[in-house]
Amino acid sequence: MKTETGTLILLLIILVLIIGYFVVGHIQTILERNTKKVDETFVSARTSDTAPTLDNPEEFYDDYYVQRIDQSYFPESKNICRCAELYKHAYLGDFEKSSTKTLLYGANTGRFLDALAGISANAVGIVGNKVLADKAREIAPKSKVIQTGNLYKMPPSEFPENTFTHFVIEDKNYYQIPTSQDRKGVVANAFTWLQPGGKLIIRAIDPTKFDPMIPSSVPIRGVNIQNYLEKRKHDSTVYFDDGSYISTHYTPIPSEQRAVFREDLYYPNGSLKRSHIHRWNIPPIDIVIEEVMSVGFQHTESVPLKSCTSPGEQYLIFTKPEYKRTMQGPRTGSKV
Repeated sequence: MKTETGTLILLLIILVLIIGYFVVGHIQTILERNTKKVDETFVSARTSDTAPTLDNPEEFYDDYYVQRIDQSYFPESKNICRCAELYKHAYLGDFEKSSTKTLLYGANTGRFLDALAGISANAVGIVGNKVLADKAREIAPKSKVIQTGNLYKMPPSEFPENTFTHFVIEDKNYYQIPTSQDRKGVVANAFTWLQPGGKLIIRAIDPTKFDPMIPSSVPIRGVNIQNYLEKRKHDSTVYFDDGSYISTHYTPIPSEQRAVFREDLYYPNGSLKRSHIHRWNIPPIDIVIEEVMSVGFQHTESVPLKSCTSPGEQYLIFTKPEYKRTMQGPRTGSKV
C-alpha cells in the first residue's frame, strides 16, 4: 500500500512539473511575441514617419494619453493591497480614522486617491496637470483634488501648518523630482504640513530589482512574472480595444542613480503616434532615508511590497516627532 501511495505521489509531482513547464513556456511565448511585434513595428514606424519624441512630462498629459494610462497603469488590485499595507503600518493604532487627513502627492488619474478614501476620513490629492486633475475628480469623487502646477515647486504656504496626519508620495512621483535639493524641499513642505506625530510615506524602489512591466500587460494577473523568467523583462505592451497600443522599455543606470522609461504610443494601424521619455532620478534607498531624516523626520519602518506583486518596492514610513514643530513659525495658506 505504501509503495502504491509513493508511486502515486511521484506521478502527481511529475504531472505538476510538466504542467508548470508548459504554462511558463506559454507565458514566455506570449511575452516574446508581444516584444517581437513591438520591435518590428517600432523600426518600421521610425523609418517611415516623423513621430515626435516628447522629453518633457508637462507635454505628455492630453486626453489620449490619460485615458490609456488610467486603463492600464493603475490596477485596482494593487491599489487595494498597498492601501491595506498602509493601513496596517501607518494608520492603525496611531490615529482614529475619523481624525485622519491625508495628502497624496501626485494623484495621477485618481485611482490610488480613491482607494485612500477607504482608510482615511479625508483625502486630498495634488496634481500638476488639468487633464489629470479632471480625471482624478471623476475617479475619486469622495476626495478633493487640487491642481497646483509644478508639484515640487509648491511653496510652504500652499497649506497651513499642521494640516495633515499623513503625507503619501505614491508611484514614481518621488523619483520624478529632479535634484536632491528639490526632494528635500518637498520633504520640508511635508514636515511643515504634517501634525506632530504625523506620517510621511514614500513608495521607494530598488532600480535593479524594480519590475517595470505595465500591470495590464501581465498574462496572469496577480503573478510576478519575473520570478518565472530566466532573464528579467524590461519591456511590455498593452493593447486597447480600438487596436492601438503602448509599448514601454525601462533602462536602469544604477551607476548614475537614474533610469529612463520610454513609452511608444501606436495607432491601431501600427504606425507610431509619438514617444515619451521619462527620466527618473533614483538614489539608493539608504540615501532616500538619509535625505528625509536630515529634514527632521524619524524613520520608523520599511514595508516590502512583495505581497502586492511589486518586487523591488517598499514603503518607507517616517514620523514627524511629537516634540518638534516647524522652524518657520505659523503659516497661513489655502484651505483644504
